[in-house]
Amino acid sequence: MEQRKRSGRKRKKTVKRIVVTVIVLAVIAALVFLLAKLFAKDKVTKTVMTDWTYRGSIVKMIEGSGITTPAQSETIPVTQKGLVEAVYCSVGDYVEAGQLLYEVEPTEAQKAVDAAKKNLEAAQSSLDDARKQLSELYSEQAKLNITAPASGKLINCDVREGDSVYKGQVIATLVDDSKVKLTQYFSYAYAGEIRAGMYAAISIPATMSLLNARVDSVTMIERITPEGGKLFEVIIVATNPGTLTEGMIASGIVTADSGELLYSYESGELEYIKQTPVKAEASGTAARVDMKNYLRVNYGQLLVKLDADDYSEQLRRLNENVAAAQAVVEEREQDVEEAMKLFDGYSATAPISGTVMACSLIEGEEVAPGAAITIADTSKMYLEAQIDGQDVANVSVGTYVDVTLYSGTELYYSGTVINVSMQGQSDYGVAYFPATIEIENYDGNIKSGMYCSYSIMGSQSDDCVLAPTEAVKYTEYGPCLFVRGEGFEGAVELEDGIVPEGFTAVPVVTGLSDERVVEILSGVTEDMEVFTAYITDSANSWENSGMLFG
Repeated sequence: MEQRKRSGRKRKKTVKRIVVTVIVLAVIAALVFLLAKLFAKDKVTKTVMTDWTYRGSIVKMIEGSGITTPAQSETIPVTQKGLVEAVYCSVGDYVEAGQLLYEVEPTEAQKAVDAAKKNLEAAQSSLDDARKQLSELYSEQAKLNITAPASGKLINCDVREGDSVYKGQVIATLVDDSKVKLTQYFSYAYAGEIRAGMYAAISIPATMSLLNARVDSVTMIERITPEGGKLFEVIIVATNPGTLTEGMIASGIVTADSGELLYSYESGELEYIKQTPVKAEASGTAARVDMKNYLRVNYGQLLVKLDADDYSEQLRRLNENVAAAQAVVEEREQDVEEAMKLFDGYSATAPISGTVMACSLIEGEEVAPGAAITIADTSKMYLEAQIDGQDVANVSVGTYVDVTLYSGTELYYSGTVINVSMQGQSDYGVAYFPATIEIENYDGNIKSGMYCSYSIMGSQSDDCVLAPTEAVKYTEYGPCLFVRGEGFEGAVELEDGIVPEGFTAVPVVTGLSDERVVEILSGVTEDMEVFTAYITDSANSWENSGMLFG
């Protein structure tokens, strides 16, 4: 009995140990699973991003910054000691050239000057009015005679005696038929073989003749034919033997340097070398008409005379008025000169138009020689630029400049290079060429000493192959593009993992570049798909989702 009790207690202990062991193992398994979930690495999937090469244009900009200064400034010193009776300007004011700036006693001299100037202004105004009336009358009279604007043959004559003519009406056309021209289009297969000045011929089926000619100009346009061919333009000019007229069907033949005859793609129509419209500059009735179709006339020859009133009396009277007004102006000018002598040394006028930058005169206080007013013409401002030695060949006097002023907000202005030094300078081992940019201060917001940046169009490449900047990869073989596909000439092998699957590393030679694109001089052509970067999909440990860009 005792034996059975001991055996039962033993079985209970064994079962208890097994249960405890199972619980411990379950807890351990749960912890392991949890830790695995917490510290497991995200599963990463890379997606290839691509772009395309294309044909376009790129410009390299020359950029820099500097401090503005006025284009012109003048300092007007006080030369006499005395009481400042009046100051007519303050710092920041805009003054016109000739404007009175200040007065130092005596006041009577100023009154005399003011009265004399007022009289002069009135006399000058009268003279200007008289001259304007006289000029208008002469102009009206001259426009009644319609003359030939060039020498040549008249065609399309459209006026007879008694007809009404209105201002701006084209009454005929003058043509220079001494030469004819023919516009032809040749295949790009002849590009480089046809030049201006080469011998050519014009074939005219209507007269069954072949006319000696020369190539006048070659323009490398890109005309595409229905057959897919590409043509450029050639203008051929020949002397008119007198039997050719505009609109005749003809075709051009060019003799190459090798003696080969180069034929145009299609026939064209002959044109006169020059056509000039004859326009009426006034309205009236045609009292006399001296023009007929196909009549040859010389430059300035009278073609049509319009009816007009008799201007003689009006011209005589206005000429007398001008002479009298001129005499009065001369007298008033003498009055001003005499009045100014009374005030000499006690006043000053602005030598230039501009903004008052400094003024040490105070109204009502004594002033001594040495005090001064400084005026600066801020309508044009200067900006000193430093042009890199590699860019100076693209900068010359007259070059257009974009200028940006930073004053709370960005303001934009246009400028022009007015000076480029022929001698370079060096700053910390970097060579540059000083240049001066003139800025049109159209709104007056540019002040002296303000910070501005400038941008100049430098080197430019047109009709070139371009690739996205991020597509150019720099390898041990130099810059490369990873191009989709295989079998590319000059392709190189890189270490595993560098070139995406399905792409080939192709070395390229680069040219100009900006923040978006790079010029490709050789290695690839346009319309190629190239690798740019990866899009990386990364699963979050807890959410198992999300996008990362790599």
